[in-house]
Amino acid sequence: MLYCRSALPNSLVECNVAMQRYLQMFATDRKKIAKLKWHEKDFLFQNMRSLMDSQGNRAFDLLDITEAEDYVMYNLILMFASNDGSINFKKEIKDYYGIIPEKRKELYVNRYLSGMERWSKLLGNSGGNPYLTVLNPLYKMKHEELELLYLNNIIDMDDFQERVLYMKSMFFHTMYNARVYFDEMPQNSKCVHEVINGLDVYADIYTYCHVLIRHYYPQMNIDGIGGTLNSNIKAIEMNDLPVSLLRLVRLHSEFSCLTPQTQYLLYEFEGEKYIMWLKFKNLGYRDKGKGIRICSFYKCIHPRDLDRYVSKTPHDIIKNLITVYT
Repeated sequence: MLYCRSALPNSLVECNVAMQRYLQMFATDRKKIAKLKWHEKDFLFQNMRSLMDSQGNRAFDLLDITEAEDYVMYNLILMFASNDGSINFKKEIKDYYGIIPEKRKELYVNRYLSGMERWSKLLGNSGGNPYLTVLNPLYKMKHEELELLYLNNIIDMDDFQERVLYMKSMFFHTMYNARVYFDEMPQNSKCVHEVINGLDVYADIYTYCHVLIRHYYPQMNIDGIGGTLNSNIKAIEMNDLPVSLLRLVRLHSEFSCLTPQTQYLLYEFEGEKYIMWLKFKNLGYRDKGKGIRICSFYKCIHPRDLDRYVSKTPHDIIKNLITVYT
């Protein structure tokens, strides 16, 4: 199941004011649209997509707006992705105007395919892009895992190609949401940061992409590829994943002592055990020097993780939460 974040301001008044400003920019100084931050463009195109003219027709066709290319691709993925782990061009799809006619749907399919061709090339070349620098190794790893399923005759070629297409789409979905979240932050500090027990703790692009790609997207991680899948637990707000993870570190630190040597923290939510992996290193964020990066967070299933719970003492932090003293 894919999740959709909301890029809307905090109130209807703020929304109207922002839209008027952006639409004025679009009409009179359009070159500035390309220079907007990712979340600003997301907000603008999200709203332009639903606007109607006086006859009840589309006020704007995003297919004709070059600056909306990435937003269009993001929405096409949401339209065509199915719960069975495929990109389904045959299913009925809808938008703000109702069921999409076949003629327009054909335009959507062609746009999706051309967009996926461009995206596939980017997945093989990070070019200094901070999001692709993280996503490319993850994609290579997951593609190799999927390839092994084919080589071992667990899936056939048609299934392999279908799952690769779905996988590439989920990587774009991850990149898009990561950019909405981090793009407005300074180039040398695209992270959420908090001082905990006197240590700088970071949830950054690596944290965001790794946790999402390896431990969510259930239809991309079936048949034993990828990591264990996380449940939909109340402790994690998907639209604010980095802050949620930092909150768990802070909560843990109230009962344990976080140090540079701390490698992992253990939790239990709703009867399920989770582990968070940490790494103390020089992350290069401004002049902070070394700090702790949240590297991963996932549900414990394998003995190598479950064994870490042996002889640990439970504490009432939140319901069924286990803390570990390191």
